[in-house]
Amino acid sequence: MKRIIFKIFIIVIFIAIIWSAIWAFAAFKIKAEMANLANPINSEQAIISCDNFSVKGFPFKLDMNCKNGIYINGDDRVTLANINTSIFLPLPIKVKIIATSPLNYSNAFFASEQELSWSEFVANISIKFFRFEKFQLNMKNIKYIDLLIGENLIARANNLTIDLSDNQDKYDKASSTASVDLNVNSENLDISVANINEAKLQLFAEISSLPDDIRQFTNPDFLYAWQQANGQINLLSFDASDKSSEIKISGNIRLENNGYLNGKFAINSNGVIEQISHIVPQGMVPIIFGSPKENGSYQQNIRIREGVVYSGIVPITKLVPLF
Repeated sequence: MKRIIFKIFIIVIFIAIIWSAIWAFAAFKIKAEMANLANPINSEQAIISCDNFSVKGFPFKLDMNCKNGIYINGDDRVTLANINTSIFLPLPIKVKIIATSPLNYSNAFFASEQELSWSEFVANISIKFFRFEKFQLNMKNIKYIDLLIGENLIARANNLTIDLSDNQDKYDKASSTASVDLNVNSENLDISVANINEAKLQLFAEISSLPDDIRQFTNPDFLYAWQQANGQINLLSFDASDKSSEIKISGNIRLENNGYLNGKFAINSNGVIEQISHIVPQGMVPIIFGSPKENGSYQQNIRIREGVVYSGIVPITKLVPLF
């Protein structure tokens, strides 16, 4: 009996040592990668750095904290007060991201500067055997401000939620492809430039034929592979409304063999044109929104064929291929 207990004890110690080595190696690689991002070999590469970066959480968590994060790419500069990313082990892997505002963006060439702030930013991600399961983002008390001359409030919202979830009923094991459902909600949304006040926004969409292995998302030929799998984005509904206007959009979009977009969208609106007439040229109104009906609402069909965007039957622009 003592011999069996001793063997079990040795096995437990051995497993603990191996796990500790794996955790330490992972922490070392993360720190090394952050050091490489802060000091890239190629001077044209973007720089990502933190005033202070730490990795903690042993034994069942990798808790990474970046204080005063900075992203620099050419004239673009983004700063973030603090971001904490926790990876919970073992499987299924769960990731929790908590960010502290503000996030500042500036462009030296255009002399522009904006700030995004919030009272809460929490994102949760679930992954099992390299297969995406769920992503959820919750934000509260959001403000988007232009800082070029003073503080000019551009938009704000009480909350924003983004949910991405694997639709297991549409998983195709034979082709190793999955479908993802997207749900976006926001309430009490104000956009000053468009005279939008206390608006409500809801979006439902489905992205089909995605690879079930998230490692494929970094493949340089990802878009081509998605097109070959007959991938498509179905915008089931986009509904936005405030006290005096509403707009509804539905449609779908996909890629052709040559990389050009194909798709169609139906746009129905009421009261929107009256709100944004000061920022949309009069000649663009029928192109974007169509002609008014007897009840004052507008309806327009936008089509994309081989990258050419049509308003009704009139071509208005051509998009570049995506691969």
